[in-house]
Parts: sequence; structure tokens; C-alpha cells
Amino acid sequence: MGEFEAALIKERVKAGLNNAKAKGKKLGRPKADYNHIIAMKSSGLSNRAIAEKLGVSRDTVERAFRNKPHQSAPQKA
Repeated sequence: MGEFEAALIKERVKAGLNNAKAKGKKLGRPKADYNHIIAMKSSGLSNRAIAEKLGVSRDTVERAFRNKPHQSAPQKA
């Protein structure tokens, strides 16, 4: 009985997601704009301030510097 109910719920959720996609709704976690984070950092804001303004975690801000090269990084020849 429980398996049947779980299958019904799963089916309804899948149908709802497909319906939302068909209406043009973007699903999933929003992506952080690393270029915007780097620009804010170069203007002198702290990682915490950037995270609060953009509504992301402080780790997301720090990840922008670990994963993306930016202008202040020395270029290798």
C-alpha cells in the first residue's frame, strides 16, 4: 500500500515539473555570477558583504576565486 502511494506521489511530482518546464519556468538552483562577484571584490567589498548582497553563501564567493582566474592574478608566461 505504501509503495503504491509513493508511486502516485512520484508520478504527480514528475507531471508537475514537466508542466512547469512546458510553461517556461526555470528549475534548479540558480547559478552564481562569478564575474559579478570578482567585480564586487575588486571594488573593496568583503566576502561576507558580497555574499549578503547577492544572497549566496560565503563559500560560493570564495569558490569564485578558487575556480576562476581574474585580473589580479599574476599571468604565467
